[in-house]
Formats: sequence, C-alpha cells, structure tokens
Amino acid sequence: MPHIILSFLFIITLIPKVHSASKTLPLYELGAASVTVYSADYPASDEMSGRQVFAPTLIYRGDNLRQDRRGTRARFFKSEDWTVDIGTGISLPTNSEENKAREGMDDLGFIFEMGPRLIYTFFENQERSLLFLLPYRFAIATDFSFTKEVGTRFNPEIEYTQVLSNRFRMRIGIETNFGSEAYNDYIYEVDRKYVTPEREAYNADGGYIGSSLTAAFIYRGRKLSAFMGLSYNRYDRSANEESPLYKINEGTGIAIGFNYFFYSSDATGEKAEGID
Repeated sequence: MPHIILSFLFIITLIPKVHSASKTLPLYELGAASVTVYSADYPASDEMSGRQVFAPTLIYRGDNLRQDRRGTRARFFKSEDWTVDIGTGISLPTNSEENKAREGMDDLGFIFEMGPRLIYTFFENQERSLLFLLPYRFAIATDFSFTKEVGTRFNPEIEYTQVLSNRFRMRIGIETNFGSEAYNDYIYEVDRKYVTPEREAYNADGGYIGSSLTAAFIYRGRKLSAFMGLSYNRYDRSANEESPLYKINEGTGIAIGFNYFFYSSDATGEKAEGID
C-alpha cells in the first residue's frame, strides 16, 4: 500500500506559477500540492513502492532568503556565473515489513537534508538554462518518534531546462550520489542482530551510491500546475555492492504531481531568476 503522508509543514513546490518576465512577482504565494511517487524502496532495492504526499506549499521571493523552483535557499553570494546558497532535500520512508530484503529490520524514516550549495551558471535566460550544482548536505533521519544523525550526502548535478511554450517546460538532469559512511550505514549496513540465513552481517562503507538521469515535463497555469517526472538509475560500482541489501544494478521511477495556488500577496518580491 502507498504511504499516505499528511504534512502540516510547508514544503517547497517544484512547479511554481507562470509569470511574464516583465512583471514583478508576488513576495509569497500559498497553495496545496499532491505528489505520487512510484520508485525503489531505497537505492539498489529490487522492490518498488508507491508513496503519496499531500502538503501545503509556499513560494517566497525575498532578497536573500528564497523558496522557489530550486528549493529553499539562504543566498550568501551571487555573481554573473556563481551562486553560493543553502539548499535542502528530502527522501521518503520505507516500511521494512513490506520489503523482503529488510524484513525484520528497522524502517527507513524520512531523511531531511540541509547544507551549502555552489551553483555555476553556463547560461540562463527566459528560454533555457544550463546549470552545474554542487550541494553538500548534512542529513538526519526521523519517523517523528525518533531523530538520528545519518552523516552527509554529496550529489553533483547538471541540470538543463528548456521552455517549450508559454505553459510547458522540460527539465533534464544528470546526478551522481555519494554518501558518507554514516549515511551509507543507514541504508546498507546489517547489524548482527538482524542476521538471518538469507542475510549476513555487513559493515557499510562511505562512497559512491549511484547515478541517475531524470526528465520532467512541467505544465504551469495561472493557479494550477502539474508535472510528470521519470528517472533511470544506475547503482553498479557502488561502494556497497557486497551488502545483502544491494539487489539490482539499475532501476526506474516515476512521479506525478499537482499544485494549486489559492493566495498571492499584494507585496512584491524579486523577479524570478532566469526561467520562472
């Protein structure tokens, strides 16, 4: 069964409203989103699950603190080509009782990430953009009854965005993932208490997790936005291929989401950066 998550925290929408480049944008906008994801339970798992998330959404366009299509950012430095800011990320949970490889082990909780990010802009205008993103994030795992530090993740990415029409965009990304030893322990380590005849003990190593190619098609209306995203993931040559929890070398995923904005502030903020 898909995980149904009711969140009272604001999440950052990936599909903001379309605006004319010549107009100043509202300082903040409020909405509600529904996102359905069907993907591997964790990197290199051979079992897939559906997860559905409902949550409020917020876009905020301050001078230095921004929440928009690139996530939550406290911007410290910006030049014509370089930006330094703070970025965030989230990974959805896995119920171990619904995954054969992890049966009897602790569930994997939400993983929330935050840390500095360096962005290099090859080019960016109202029609297309090409960016190189270099985020380094500190991670905590939680199921809201416990909280645990799980190290750091480093995931350099190249992102290309193309405007197809006034309301449609396409985004393609290539990302490589690395985890610290603590991060990879959380996913791939098997303590002795979880050893079974089919699952031996394993001490995970820090290092390469996998790479992914993603494509997203985005519709942006005045109030309603929608997207569909596809991903192809490769895990071979992972630092933890020997883990009994490592099951496959490649996998795919799909995500579909809708967002409706029901309020825009009268106060205005900065214009969107590049493609809005």
